[in-house]
Amino acid sequence: MIRSAFAMSSARWARGLVRVAGGFAVTALTCAAVPAAAAPITSHVVGCVAGGCTAAPDGGPVAVDPLGFTLEAFWGPEVIVLDEDPGGGHWNMRVLFQFTGTHTGLEHMGAISLLDAGGLPIASLDVEFDDLNPLQQANYEIFGPLDQPFSIYGFQLEQSDGSGVDTMDWVSVSFTPASVPADVPEPALLALMGMGAAALSARRVARTRAARGSGSARVP
Repeated sequence: MIRSAFAMSSARWARGLVRVAGGFAVTALTCAAVPAAAAPITSHVVGCVAGGCTAAPDGGPVAVDPLGFTLEAFWGPEVIVLDEDPGGGHWNMRVLFQFTGTHTGLEHMGAISLLDAGGLPIASLDVEFDDLNPLQQANYEIFGPLDQPFSIYGFQLEQSDGSGVDTMDWVSVSFTPASVPADVPEPALLALMGMGAAALSARRVARTRAARGSGSARVP
């Protein structure tokens, strides 16, 4: 009787596990069928030349769908600063693409928002589309208060398309006139500083332990 009851209980327990596992499998398939929300493209500041500064996606150009795409790029904590009092009364922004196929010239480039350190649009800056010349470079003009600099950490491009092309990649974005703060350490330098601080801390711990020990052993 005891063995029979135990066997029945085990069978019920096993069937329960099968139901639970089946439920998880269905849930997993359902989740896999739902496309994930597009994450911002992790980018970095390449550098500045002749009064203009450029940022590009980590790992090289990023493919977009020429039939319709949006872009959101973020290079924080690195920053590009739009310089105060730009000549001509506005700043310039160039979004560079590369493509294959024949361009019809009937492309549509969406509105752009520039992002602050928190990834939010900077309301006081108005970005207006100018033209696409040459074909792979979308030119924008940035308007806003000219008596102050603006720190830019990324941008959002609304629905756009590249009419007629077969493939299309986002390559980089540049701003003029702009600069990069000289007092902001490079990422590699920050990493070295962190390693140095860790090594110093470990050495202090070793000295403290040695002092509490025999007294004769010392750490140089």
